[in-house]
Amino acid sequence: MTGPEFKTHRTQANLSQAACAHHLGVYPSTVTRWESDKHPIPDWAGKTIEKLAIAQWHRYRVAATTGPTASTPEDN
Repeated sequence: MTGPEFKTHRTQANLSQAACAHHLGVYPSTVTRWESDKHPIPDWAGKTIEKLAIAQWHRYRVAATTGPTASTPEDN
């Protein structure tokens, strides 16, 4: 995975560099180096950020399709 690809997945996961670093257990400067292609991205980090991006996409899809319920306490 390239640095720009990693950054795309990170932003799709709605994570800042600091939050991404926290999730991955690395320093924020490490994420910066990965995204600028100054250091290679380990396979485990690339796979993890892809999974986080997919999970965020699924959360968005579920929220977009469920909508409000038929009856809420405010309606009664």
